[in-house]
Amino acid sequence: MNSALGLTLQIATLVVLVGGLVSAYLALRRSKKGKIKVENEWRGEVDSDRKQFREFMAEVRKDLREIREEMVDILRRLPPRFVVPGSPLSLTDLGRDVADEMSASTSAIQPAELFKQEVEGREDYEIQDSCIDYTNNQLSV
Repeated sequence: MNSALGLTLQIATLVVLVGGLVSAYLALRRSKKGKIKVENEWRGEVDSDRKQFREFMAEVRKDLREIREEMVDILRRLPPRFVVPGSPLSLTDLGRDVADEMSASTSAIQPAELFKQEVEGREDYEIQDSCIDYTNNQLSV
């Protein structure tokens, strides 16, 4: 009887173990399916976001190309420069030709002498401010 009881206990233990293993296996499968479903949903959302981002970037690139083309067109329509950009300002070859044609050097001597007396002894930036004020308010164009 002892052996029958022992065998029954062993079978019961085996059934419980197998039942537990089956239950654990099914739970694992369910959780993996859910996890896979969640991962696929997440990936789908990310892929959708990436697609929308790519579309947005393509639109931005298109807009930038249009802006660049318009800027180039505007720059092509600008008249030639008479002054070299930078500090201090200096004339381009075209600017020198125009100045020579207008006899700008001779007509600028008298106002320059008066202005020179007015700003003599001042700091550079004070002279610059005076020049800006003079050209904005006292020169007639």
